[in-house]
Amino acid sequence: MLQIGLGATAGTVTGNMALAKDQAACGVSADQVMGPFYPIHEQDDTDLDLTMLRGHTERAKGEVIRIRGKILDEDCNPVPGVFIEIWQANAAGRYNHVEDKNPAPLDPNFQSFGQTVSDDKGNYGFKTIKPALYPLSFLHDGEAGYRTPHIHFKISMRGYHELITQCYFPGEPLNEPDILLSNLSVEEQERLTVVPKEGRRNIFSLNLHLRKVVPSAVDPEVLDTYVGQYLFKAKKIERTYTVTRNGHQLFVEIDEHFPKVEIRPLANGRFTYGARSDGKQLSFAKAKNGTVSSLTIHPKKGKDQKLKKIG
Repeated sequence: MLQIGLGATAGTVTGNMALAKDQAACGVSADQVMGPFYPIHEQDDTDLDLTMLRGHTERAKGEVIRIRGKILDEDCNPVPGVFIEIWQANAAGRYNHVEDKNPAPLDPNFQSFGQTVSDDKGNYGFKTIKPALYPLSFLHDGEAGYRTPHIHFKISMRGYHELITQCYFPGEPLNEPDILLSNLSVEEQERLTVVPKEGRRNIFSLNLHLRKVVPSAVDPEVLDTYVGQYLFKAKKIERTYTVTRNGHQLFVEIDEHFPKVEIRPLANGRFTYGARSDGKQLSFAKAKNGTVSSLTIHPKKGKDQKLKKIG
């Protein structure tokens, strides 16, 4: 299966330009917001070839592309066994998601979501369709303008902080004004922009870097006090937040519409989830007996939201 996305060797898929860019800039890849269209329903087909659904005879519409690269740590060492997910809009700019109100057509032959695992040298690869731009006017906030073509990545590996980010394509006219890409530094933009293979315009290279988890001084048993379910109720809204632990990392899952994501400790005693640039903050409160009794969400705008621990 990996041969679809990886080819014969890493050297055949990574151009000199990509290698030079990556070797000159180790460190950690910039994280970005997950966005509202992460898949919330299980799919029958989630392999690394998004252009052909299992049981279908027609491939997806649009330009077929391949994205290949390595998953590395902040010191540029390859990381094997990393779980990688991608999701994206189709060739018409539409996500296969119930919340996408864009009237552009869905493609019944496009997989829209794929998963793979990096090999023993950190290599990964996907075969997909180049996504189209889409208007922001159909999102909940009703902003004007468009998003430049991009693909979402979610990368998970025990012992490393989770990375949620997006990749971009060179030469796109909407790259410069894009509301998310333009918030990154020039170096961060370059590192999230795929590099075309010399002489092959539909094969791209993208290396992504993870940050190792540094074991905290807090005993994992203490972190267990945060684990549990927390209930948020407001008028007709009711949501259950579930906090879990994996080693020295905590994760939160918010009802069926929100995937499990890492929550990271901050210096002020709070935690944050989402992209570092605009992530929401959480704080936990303890009862007199020392057990955690509630958590509070501190959004950048609006009132704090308090959730009672129910289990």
